[in-house]
Amino acid sequence: EDPFDIPEPRWECPVHEDVCTETGVTLSRYMMEMVRANPELEEIESIFTSLQVACKTLSNLVRTSSLTGLTGLEAGGGSINVQGEEQKKL
Repeated sequence: EDPFDIPEPRWECPVHEDVCTETGVTLSRYMMEMVRANPELEEIESIFTSLQVACKTLSNLVRTSSLTGLTGLEAGGGSINVQGEEQKKL
């Protein structure tokens, strides 16, 4: 057996013919079409959907969070690390 042989794919991959040139294919659309072509991947679609929602939630929280009190020098500028550098808060 040749170690450089490419194995057969385990799933059928969907072909996307009408793809937006600016945004591409969304994760939701890709997973929906993967499950349509491979019904045994239905549970994985649910996992990816949960991850997608979690990432969007974290992104929104980070984007809208306040930086008040998180920038500048730690302890008003008197905190030094082991390399002799002043510690920064963020």
